[in-house]
Amino acid sequence: MKRFALPFLLALISFSTVAKADSIAIGQLSYLGLTPDGSSVFKVTLTPPAGISLTSLGAAIFIGDDKLAFTLPSANEFLFITGPGTAFSNCPCTDVHFDFIASHGTTVMMQGQTLTLKRRSHSFLRPASGAQFLVPGQSSPIFLSTIPGKDKKAAALNIAAVPEPSTWALIASGLGMILGKSFRRVSRIGSA
Repeated sequence: MKRFALPFLLALISFSTVAKADSIAIGQLSYLGLTPDGSSVFKVTLTPPAGISLTSLGAAIFIGDDKLAFTLPSANEFLFITGPGTAFSNCPCTDVHFDFIASHGTTVMMQGQTLTLKRRSHSFLRPASGAQFLVPGQSSPIFLSTIPGKDKKAAALNIAAVPEPSTWALIASGLGMILGKSFRRVSRIGSA
């Protein structure tokens, strides 16, 4: 049994390697507070580093359970308002997040390195520790999540390192047969 433990652990470690994702800060999501009619106001400020264009990306904002997918405006600052006549119900808000959606294989250049964007980049704005709802003036960075790589091919190789469920099933069945055979052999030796 001991002789199977080391190969089993090595197999699990080698098959479970996943490309580590990094992030590029590209802006700020802020909660400005309430208007006199009770609507909440959120401000998005986008300041991507030089050489990073956001024009090919889709965007979505989630305020509570409500979602709005949209095309980024040309301005670097824009507002979202909750309440009647908007895509969002009134707050108090417990969770807001901003997503960027990239096409498969979208790359950006940063500091001389080509980075492949993840399909979806999530940035969250949650209540401060001990608070139930967001407080005016609270803000959080907006990020683009990337997979480090020199080119699209290298990033695709990193992603492909994660086995499909059928591969896991094949590994498990093979290990099960090996362990079953070793238990039968041990039981035969013990009964003789």
